[in-house]
Amino acid sequence: MCICESPKWDFSSFTSAEIEKLWIDCPEGGAAIPRLADAMKAFFGDPKLKFVLDLKDEKIKPSDLQEAVGDLNTNQFILFGKEACLKPFARKQKESKAKKLYRLGYTALWTENNNKFDYLFSHEFFWRKCDELGCEFLVLPTLFLNQDLIDGAHEANCRVLAYGIDEQHRCKVTDLGVDGLIVDDPAWVMSKY
Repeated sequence: MCICESPKWDFSSFTSAEIEKLWIDCPEGGAAIPRLADAMKAFFGDPKLKFVLDLKDEKIKPSDLQEAVGDLNTNQFILFGKEACLKPFARKQKESKAKKLYRLGYTALWTENNNKFDYLFSHEFFWRKCDELGCEFLVLPTLFLNQDLIDGAHEANCRVLAYGIDEQHRCKVTDLGVDGLIVDDPAWVMSKY
């Protein structure tokens, strides 16, 4: 067992075996760092619980996710990510004509592929990306949402999820009809409704 206290370690350089040996030092005592597979096993089967895995690394392949968590329950699990992160999962889904492997959500990033003009002015850009990737969800920051964009997404059979919620934008997006909010503090959001 090793105790990790440094706030400046490069987590991405650790192997899975090294992560299993890490413990977090906290006042109540040490605790192992939970892995995704552990969380999935602990909460699997609770119909009220939904998992969202926000893919940040373009090198993650469907086989990596399969190895980490096994078969995904598509009713409980959604994969979010920018286009480059979702492409291998979209490809695998298209190859599997028999069953639904993944529920995907396209996280449109302002900085991705120099698409600033499309991001601001061409909402069709978002539907095209969602359609190409087979995404059910469009994930956007609150700041960029407007009624036309949300209505267009719904017409394209895409659900819109908003992140970057704050006091100023909270009512704006719920009044516009977003399908969900992505927040770090659900209790705060629930207290406002």
